[in-house]
Amino acid sequence: MSNEILDVDPQMGWSESWVASTTKSGMKGYLARRAELSEVVFEGYYTFDFGAGAADYPTFQAFFAAREGAYDSFLWKARAYDHYQIDDEAVGTGDGATTSFALDMKHVDGTGLTVYIDGAEQTSGYTLNSNNTAPVVVFDSAVTNTSAVTASYPFYMPVIFADDRLTVSSRTADLSSSQMTRSNRMTFRQNYPGSHKVA
Repeated sequence: MSNEILDVDPQMGWSESWVASTTKSGMKGYLARRAELSEVVFEGYYTFDFGAGAADYPTFQAFFAAREGAYDSFLWKARAYDHYQIDDEAVGTGDGATTSFALDMKHVDGTGLTVYIDGAEQTSGYTLNSNNTAPVVVFDSAVTNTSAVTASYPFYMPVIFADDRLTVSSRTADLSSSQMTRSNRMTFRQNYPGSHKVA
């Protein structure tokens, strides 16, 4: 699994959804439903406009090629309902000896991490030990007995491209000059249920 990050915003539109079961068409038109997922799976599509001032299409194409289409996974921040943000997670309680406190999500964006002790923001005195599988907040000294440790942070969702094909379409952006711009719809889905959680 790759830990490469695709950090671009859609210029034209997006749609995200959560899949709770699988539905397939069976023989004679009947639908076969299987509630086989341990929890819902994230999937969606984003539409990009590669016109003037928009995302650089060659860079995006190179990223797709490096993932070998749907073969390799990558990290992505889900936009719907700010689902990429965890607020006020109850990380643990101090006992006067413990310095390490584990976070619930795997792929933490440390640039947006905020840690609190008894509701007071800590601007220093700790580091994030993040290996993308079990992120841990490590304090320089033990947290005082009974003190509540909480944290807020953004995180990435591990996803894969849903197709090995990258399709680009053209449209007229300016009728007066007949200028053409290219757009792409990127479809993706989560690797497997709960792949963004530590446990």
